[in-house]
Amino acid sequence: MAGPGCICVGVITKPVGVRGYVKIRAFTETADSFLKIKKVFLEDGVTLQLLDPMVKTPSILIVKVCNDRTAAELFRGKRLFAYPSDFQPLDDGEYYLETLVGMTAVNESGDAVGRVSATFDFGAGAFLDITLSNSNEVVTIQFNSMAILDVNIEDGVIRLDDRFILR
Repeated sequence: MAGPGCICVGVITKPVGVRGYVKIRAFTETADSFLKIKKVFLEDGVTLQLLDPMVKTPSILIVKVCNDRTAAELFRGKRLFAYPSDFQPLDDGEYYLETLVGMTAVNESGDAVGRVSATFDFGAGAFLDITLSNSNEVVTIQFNSMAILDVNIEDGVIRLDDRFILR
């Protein structure tokens, strides 16, 4: 069962061919990094063995999950999950986007302005939803070096450029 702490790492979009292959849209940085995850499972907790993988694009891969198309059709639309402990080790200064949820957002002066309430990455860059403290309004900002000045995972703080904070 996909429980607390697990992260959605991809989705099976459709069957491919007649021999049990499916197309996966990886939510990781690349399809290659998706393949380095030690254990991937479905929402109901069933571990999925990814056989004979083929990377098609930076975010798309084809893998064998069963023996025929009829069985593969049952996987259509299924989300894939993993625990961070099954991911490849990170280098210093790297972190998973999902770990930013709940962090305090501060302005350039260090004053708290809100909390990160969600993260999104639709392929053209990551975005953060920040729930502002003074109004409970949710603002979305692009996660890039112009808007995000610093991320301190240990302290749970993200420092934002003042120009990107709506008042």
